[in-house]
Amino acid sequence: MTFEPVFEKYPQSIGAMAIDPANPNVVWVGTGESNMRNSVAIGLGIYRTSDGGRNWSRMGA
Repeated sequence: MTFEPVFEKYPQSIGAMAIDPANPNVVWVGTGESNMRNSVAIGLGIYRTSDGGRNWSRMGA
């Protein structure tokens, strides 16, 4: 199994992720992390992709 980075052009960490069980190309991610450390920044909201991570849209803060 191999993995390809799909969110590296966004400067936030991922705090949560959900994959639509009916359509695995639809992924939601919440940026930021609740356990703040020196290397983690506050996120910029929720993002969604409908094409398996090739393109992301910011859905809200």
